[in-house]
Formats: sequence, structure tokens, C-alpha cells
Amino acid sequence: MAKARLGPDMQLTSAEIMDLRRQAHDLDPILQVGKAGMSDAVVEEITRQLKRRKLVKVKLLRSALEAGARKDIGTELAAKTRSALVEVRGNTVVLWKGRRKTQPARSPEPRPVPEPDVDRAARRVRGPARL
Repeated sequence: MAKARLGPDMQLTSAEIMDLRRQAHDLDPILQVGKAGMSDAVVEEITRQLKRRKLVKVKLLRSALEAGARKDIGTELAAKTRSALVEVRGNTVVLWKGRRKTQPARSPEPRPVPEPDVDRAARRVRGPARL
């Protein structure tokens, strides 16, 4: 699976993309891009919504699709809003702009080795053999 681009050198992993796609599944599109295309007002509104929601779904109307392919429009929207293109499905584009969850690096701590209990082994009494 391709990695989504975010900024000049940051990429989303496949696991992050899948998680964002799950989150976006139940979202409704908050904005429609029509025949006017990606005007400055549309880009500003998407940027404003990304600051508020982090994950945004945008609907592309048929008149907007005459200007170019869906994937190209989604990539251009992501570049103009400085966000990551998570998914293009049908006429819907999903954009994400947020912070990545970083896992703190953990160094494994050695476990203490228990000392053998000699007295316990000596006290063990074996019963009659069972068949």
C-alpha cells in the first residue's frame, strides 16, 4: 500500500492510514468542491476545518471532476492545505492534519532471576504411584 505524504519529508505508515480510514468511515463530507474548483475560499475553509477536526472528508462534485482526475485533485488539495491525503474513494477525498502518536522508546529491563528454593524441593513428598 502506498504511503501518504505529509509535508516535505513525513510519511504515514500503512497502519496509520488504515486507522485514519476507519475513523473517516462514519464522517460526513463537510465541504463540496464544485465547478469553481479549488478557490482560495475552499482551501481556507478546509484548512480551518483541519485545525478544528484533524480529519476531514470533502465531496467532489461532477463539475469539479471535469478539471482533472480525482486523485490529482485530492493530491493538490493536500498540498495546498499542507495535509496528508488519506484516501480517495469515489468522489470523496479524506484529508488528515494532526500529530503523529509517537511511542516512547523503551529499553527492556532485565528481570530478576529467582533463586531456587532448596528446602521446598526437599519437603516435597511423593505419594503412591498412580496407574
